[in-house]
Amino acid sequence: ISGKPGLLARSIWPIGKPWYDAGKWVKTPDGKYRWRRDVSIDQVAGVMFGASLAYALVADDADKALLADDMRAMVDYILENNLKIIDITGQPTRWGKYDPEMVFEGEALPAVLWLQALKVVHQLTGDAKYDALYRKWAVDEGYAKCSLEARFMGDPNERHNINHSDDVLLFLGWERLLALETDPALRDLYLQGFRRMWEGDGNYPGVKPEGNPLYATMAAKYL
Repeated sequence: ISGKPGLLARSIWPIGKPWYDAGKWVKTPDGKYRWRRDVSIDQVAGVMFGASLAYALVADDADKALLADDMRAMVDYILENNLKIIDITGQPTRWGKYDPEMVFEGEALPAVLWLQALKVVHQLTGDAKYDALYRKWAVDEGYAKCSLEARFMGDPNERHNINHSDDVLLFLGWERLLALETDPALRDLYLQGFRRMWEGDGNYPGVKPEGNPLYATMAAKYL
């Protein structure tokens, strides 16, 4: 719908139907729809999570081929643009960066989500290229170790320290990595990162006191 293979639309809506969203929207060339641009790594993580589960649990052969093609296109588009999501404008989206500058100088969360994307695409395609890229970024580029600090820890009594959307994204990333990873060393790093998110870092609590059933189920399964 975006007109660029691999560029995910945040959402799509028919022209002429009630519409009350103030996001950044673009009309399709045929004039029948508008789609919301400025996609972030958040939406990509959600799509990868869902595609991975659908592939494993419910997809038939035709569905599997479609899932593999679409997820491959998204990862290839990011690879072609130096680990950035380039919008229809030709510029990176606001929250569309997985590159080392973002990961090592900004925030570590994109490291988890980039590894998730590569791991899922390898699952869906079976293409050794993506396994090699996954290991390159996980091991050689240090993204797996960086993921240990992916969850920001701070005083939960200070409102600005709690970002529930980031916690959800980390769940989406770590759950798929732990479900698919068989390398003991990498699994241990992911488990350390998730345990820190769940239990806290010794100074501040993690998400355990919130009683979120998804995180609790994951903790019961993996820790």
